[in-house]
Amino acid sequence: MPNIVSVISIILFYLLPLMIVALVILALVSGFAFGGARRNTLALLASGIFCLLTGGFYLYGFAASYYAKQDNAYLGNIYIGLPLLLSGVLLLSVGLAGAGLRRWLAGALALAGIAGVIPLYGTLPLASQAGGVGVALYILGALLAAALALLALGRGALLARGLGLGLAGAVAALAIYIVVGLISGASFAAYLQFGVDQALSHKPPALEGFGLLACALAGLAVYFAGWRGDGQEAPSTQEPPAPAPEHAPAG
Repeated sequence: MPNIVSVISIILFYLLPLMIVALVILALVSGFAFGGARRNTLALLASGIFCLLTGGFYLYGFAASYYAKQDNAYLGNIYIGLPLLLSGVLLLSVGLAGAGLRRWLAGALALAGIAGVIPLYGTLPLASQAGGVGVALYILGALLAAALALLALGRGALLARGLGLGLAGAVAALAIYIVVGLISGASFAAYLQFGVDQALSHKPPALEGFGLLACALAGLAVYFAGWRGDGQEAPSTQEPPAPAPEHAPAG
């Protein structure tokens, strides 16, 4: 009789990627519906940061381990991690437009994110450190561009809230991923060093059912927490009341 935990993990592995894709699409649609990007600014920015951090962590372990590159069990790290990276940049772009960034600049950031994924996909399977370095540079570049844009717009408080919310969600999701990995005997040495002399025994955690479930639930929580927070700290555009007319003194 098969292990019930293994069966549940396999079912989740095949169902949850569809759920994650659906959630990302829903988040992107909220940039144009459900009140638009201005109403959902914080939710979009926090979700983008969450996707970048989780997707990058999943990919980095694969890119830094020669063991993982020889085992099909790690395909989930690629085929979930890469879409999460790209989704992160797209969500950030729509959120920046909602925060007041000119649409052509937000569109340029989205196009740069799409263009950056193409060479990244090509370098990940290589027996070199190029894939790991590319993942790190992609995340840092996207976060730096978003931070500079928000600071230039005078939205530093929004940046802090988005970073805090996205980081908290990523830590929660990755904590489950790490715990499941440790239980299965995975090693995190691949996250600390890699190179041509790295031992094949560095076995990073593979992204499987329970890790995917944690990612989907944490991402959903991040989006709705941001949606409730609204993300609109801009001062009210309502005109102040006109001053009362002065009366001339009697006499």
